[in-house]
Amino acid sequence: MITNNYNSNREVTFDDSCNVALVPKKGENFEVTLRKFKKLCQNNGILDDFKRKEFYEKPSDIKRKKMKISKNKMKKHMRMCDGE
Repeated sequence: MITNNYNSNREVTFDDSCNVALVPKKGENFEVTLRKFKKLCQNNGILDDFKRKEFYEKPSDIKRKKMKISKNKMKKHMRMCDGE
């Protein structure tokens, strides 16, 4: 567990399980606190992970998707090399 204390009123905590906790400053606006929390979640990749795990994906589909991405990267690299 990693804890960062920016000041005595606010604490941000990161667990190994990607849990994020934000203690707002005293008198801080709710919208500001919510925006900071969303930013923390985005920086830690929690939303991306949630979207990826929302539906079950067969291992063969994952492999197929990775191969497709790899082929597209190779094609792009070849186009870039041919242009020089």
